[in-house]
Amino acid sequence: MLPKGFLGTRADVLMDVVFVATLLTPFIVAWGVRFASKGDFRRHRAVQTTLLVVLLVAVLLFEVDVRLSGGSGSLMKGSSYAGTGWLRGITLAHVLANVVTFFTWLWLVVKSWKRLGTPELPGSFGGTHKRVGRFVFGGLVFGAVSAVVMYVLGFVL
Repeated sequence: MLPKGFLGTRADVLMDVVFVATLLTPFIVAWGVRFASKGDFRRHRAVQTTLLVVLLVAVLLFEVDVRLSGGSGSLMKGSSYAGTGWLRGITLAHVLANVVTFFTWLWLVVKSWKRLGTPELPGSFGGTHKRVGRFVFGGLVFGAVSAVVMYVLGFVL
C-alpha cells in the first residue's frame, strides 16, 4: 500500500497525483493547441505527444496501485458512498469515457505524426484533426469533471 496522499483525503499518494494530472490535462492540451493556432505545429505535437505518454505511464502505475490494493472498491471502502450504484455509475462513466478518449487521442497523434513532414500542413487532414481534437478535448473535460465527482464521493465523503 502506498503512503497517504497530499490532498488530505483517504486517497493514497498515487491517486492524488493521477487526480491532479487529470484536472490539469485539459488546460495543458489547450495550451498546446495555442501553438498550432500560431502555426507552430512541431511544438503543438511535442506538447500533445508528451502529455499523452506521461498520462499513459500515470494510468499504468495507477492500475497497478488499484490491483495491488484489491480493486477500486477497496480503495474507496471508507466512503459513505462505497458500494452504491451512484459511485459505481460515475466510476463506469469515467472509465469508459477516458478509454474512448485515450484511444481516439492516440489515433489522432499517430495519424498526425505521419503528416507532420508534409508541406501542406494542416492540409486536407486539418478539418478532421480539429474535429477529432475537439472531441478529445471534450472527453478530457468530461474526464476531469467526472474525476472530481468520483474523488469527492470516493475519498472525501
